[in-house]
Amino acid sequence: MDSSKVSTKGGDSTLAKPDPLPQSVTLFVNEEGCPMHFYLRPGSTKSRFLALIEGGGGVMCRVQEPGAILLADPKELTGGAAQGYISTQYVLDCLERNKQLDLDSYRLDSVQSEAGKDPPARKKERSLTGRMLYTKEEDAAILRYVRRRRNEVKGNSIWQAMAREGITGHSWQSMKDRYRKQLVDQQQQQEEEEE
Repeated sequence: MDSSKVSTKGGDSTLAKPDPLPQSVTLFVNEEGCPMHFYLRPGSTKSRFLALIEGGGGVMCRVQEPGAILLADPKELTGGAAQGYISTQYVLDCLERNKQLDLDSYRLDSVQSEAGKDPPARKKERSLTGRMLYTKEEDAAILRYVRRRRNEVKGNSIWQAMAREGITGHSWQSMKDRYRKQLVDQQQQQEEEEE
């Protein structure tokens, strides 16, 4: 099967035709002449967009980096987990029109809010290093999830499942680290108070 052609499995209309090939090797280069950096969670979608982005002069990051454009399929991320992410449709539309388009119109949190799916979310705060900070709601969501599957916290599968389900907008490694270093003591205190 030609790698540029993808089946319409799951009914995704963006997959109905072959991916457009970049017409310009500077399509994903910013005003300073530096390549734009994109991050997409590992999977078949990342494999598909890697060639498209790099063919247009951009860089696909292996890990989430500060300043990288966070891409996601709108069908995979919903609610608060979509906050800060840009729809993968942005890349396809840029390629189709052969020019850089406005990123803000492809923000998943604002697109969903306008569609009436979610109330407008507050802007996610970032630390001085550019990392997204955890909110109290995200910490509570992690603790609720872990409480139901307490015997699995030492492995990776629970954290990977949380990332797939969009419990927070953070990677599974980040959630596991947050739990181990910040939340486990908080959870133990809550359990002692309940007894």
